[in-house]
Amino acid sequence: MIFSSFHNLTVAATEDFKLRFIDLNSNKVIKTIVGHADSVSALSLIKRQPNLLTSGGHDGSLRTWDLRTFSLLND
Repeated sequence: MIFSSFHNLTVAATEDFKLRFIDLNSNKVIKTIVGHADSVSALSLIKRQPNLLTSGGHDGSLRTWDLRTFSLLND
């Protein structure tokens, strides 16, 4: 799990290949995305670009996500 104070979100990486975005105001999952072809094992926020999140999976890939739109930027 990782916390973004800029977006007031927690992002959870899961073994079922998904990223879950949790709004901390409502404590509800607001978005679930299949992020990888295997378990998601790492998350990192990019300090100089607070809208970006990087995830790493057991599938060997690193992906960058836009936290404003929950969309994949690169793969």
